[in-house]
Amino acid sequence: MKLIRFDSSRSQQVILSALIAIAAGCVTMAASAQTVSGNGTGTNNGFYYSLYSSGGSATMTLGSAGNYAINWSGVSDVVGGKGWNPGSAQAISYNVGSASGYNNISIYGWLTNPLVEYYITELGSLYTADATYKGSVSSDGHTYSTYEHQQVNQPSIQGTTTFEQYLDNWGGASTGSTYTVTTSNHFNHWNSLGMSVGSFNYQILGTEAYSGSSGSVNATVWAGSGGGGGTCSPTAIVPYIYTASGGWVEESSVSVASGTAVNLGPQPSSGGSWSWTGPKGFSSTLREIDGIALSAGSNVYTATYTNSCGDKSTQAFTITVASAGSFTLKASSSTLSVAQGASGTDTISVTDVSGFSGSVTLAASGLPSGVTAVFGTNPAPSSSVLTLTASSSAATGTSTVTVTGTSGSLSATTTISLTVTASTSCTPTAIVPYIDTSAGGWVEESSISVASGTAVNLGPWPETGGSWAWTGPSGFTSTSREIDSIALSAGANVYTATYTNSCGSKSTQAFTITVSSSSSPSFTIAPSAASVTLTQGKTATDSINVTDVDGFTGTVTFATSILPSGVTATWGSAGALTLTATSTAAVGTSTITITGTSGSLTETTTISLTVAAASSGGSSCTVDYTISPQTSSAFGASVTIVNNGTTALSNWSLTWTFANGQTIASSWNGTASQSGANVTVTEQSGQTWENIPAGGNYSGFGFNGTWNGTTNAIPTAFSLNGTACTVN
Repeated sequence: MKLIRFDSSRSQQVILSALIAIAAGCVTMAASAQTVSGNGTGTNNGFYYSLYSSGGSATMTLGSAGNYAINWSGVSDVVGGKGWNPGSAQAISYNVGSASGYNNISIYGWLTNPLVEYYITELGSLYTADATYKGSVSSDGHTYSTYEHQQVNQPSIQGTTTFEQYLDNWGGASTGSTYTVTTSNHFNHWNSLGMSVGSFNYQILGTEAYSGSSGSVNATVWAGSGGGGGTCSPTAIVPYIYTASGGWVEESSVSVASGTAVNLGPQPSSGGSWSWTGPKGFSSTLREIDGIALSAGSNVYTATYTNSCGDKSTQAFTITVASAGSFTLKASSSTLSVAQGASGTDTISVTDVSGFSGSVTLAASGLPSGVTAVFGTNPAPSSSVLTLTASSSAATGTSTVTVTGTSGSLSATTTISLTVTASTSCTPTAIVPYIDTSAGGWVEESSISVASGTAVNLGPWPETGGSWAWTGPSGFTSTSREIDSIALSAGANVYTATYTNSCGSKSTQAFTITVSSSSSPSFTIAPSAASVTLTQGKTATDSINVTDVDGFTGTVTFATSILPSGVTATWGSAGALTLTATSTAAVGTSTITITGTSGSLTETTTISLTVAAASSGGSSCTVDYTISPQTSSAFGASVTIVNNGTTALSNWSLTWTFANGQTIASSWNGTASQSGANVTVTEQSGQTWENIPAGGNYSGFGFNGTWNGTTNAIPTAFSLNGTACTVN
């Protein structure tokens, strides 16, 4: 996947570069107007500031309060601004007095637990081509598009690691005007999508420019009073429990043996204030309470957190002290998120205490409407996998599910915080075309040529669910799935089926039945694959089949209609068609008409051709998968593996999944195995010439296989040694 064009490493680079700059005397620390050249972080007039640049030159002048000005020239990258450390779910007001040569000006910051880099873009725009679109949010009179992207093994405020990026992209602000960003609206929106918002790190009004840019900005930021109907909302408490045997674990309940020392330390770790209540009148105003008093049975301690804008949130902690000869329960994850129409799993572990050896019967309570629970093993001797399934209409929101284990007179409980999120998308259901004739029976195909008088039935799938609508010649309509003995006339007869699935998404499929004239010999033509996908810089193949009608014995010559720009067609024997796309071929889907000619006779058929953009790289490996040759039932493929990393690969393993029932019959220069649709290819033992050098490739592997004669799509996902590769 191509990385989003954000400098996620800036937090480390700024700190390191600032130390170097200070040692070199680049940062002026006078009490008057402060100037930062190149790199620096710190505080100025009550605001946190940060400047990072690479290549060219950049200087930031720190004005009064939240004002700053940056001038840059020929930079590879520059990002800087003023704000707070730590940030908060506050209303932030700003005024960009002037700006030129920038890429984006955003409310920019970091979260921890989980680690997240976020942007709320006010001017300019973000690169989101490789991000996942999550929906939109309206705030402060504007509509922001929301995206999520994962950075894998990239620098961050916690070192090189994997983390998420949350991106709300608007960019419609103007210079010289004052705006307010109610950040709590964005944080609440992300939470509602299952994009967890943890503890705040730094938060600035940041200006970013890159790619040799030159320009300047003068902007001022300050804490606002809310805009566009923003409100103060509670801050989510993240529960943590400490025991000597397990250390700090994110959970709100635990079962322990008598005498176990337990500490409670919820987060956020800074900002706001805390208060506790507990057994026997216990109270405290500390965030972390250690060595809490415990007695046999259930002990409940409740934490209340008041955030900076006065809103309160609470979290109960349940510590169960087991008696002799009993058991405890624990969920492997104390939180679980499930989307409507989907399911999630958690493992419930049974721990024997003081010689307990019985089986435990498990039950779940507190389930929200539309959610069901199934235990994989019940009774459970040691553990059981709990599957929670949400229907498409399940109630959304967060609730506490209690799992109770019972063995005779003994019982124990554990809890799971279950969040049911709204289904984010509804996608069309693929229609599988079937045509029935008395001569051939039901066959998976969308076009056929028949003699006059032949009875034809159409019966696409899926067989159940959703609804159907048909249109056809002479005003034909129907709402049945299967239509029998359809009306046919000489020539092409097109019937179109529309299927609407249970979530309202529509898909269509055209059926073409060509009735030949019986007066003289003729022919019909049809492609082996009605749709072909072709990547820029690659080739794809199909074959055109000729069916003789009424004794036709001639030879058919093929030609193509106008092709997309950058695509050429080459004809081989027996109707073999090879389509080749240049690296700059026009992307998109178009219909290619194939014309067959034999003397005065002509017939046509069509192929839906999709030209896909070539991958721009960005991953540690690239796979080139080329199909050639291909017949109506068999095909050959060659696979080139490109090592984009800095280390040579030996004893490598490449995996992928076929989507259309393809099978490998034989292979060479690699050990191939297949289980169902899943394929694994490994380097042959002792064949060091198959090693893949850093920055090089291995193109020796290939195979012969079979396919269904309808679709032979290139696999969309390959992994090399467990790491996802870019696919060409």
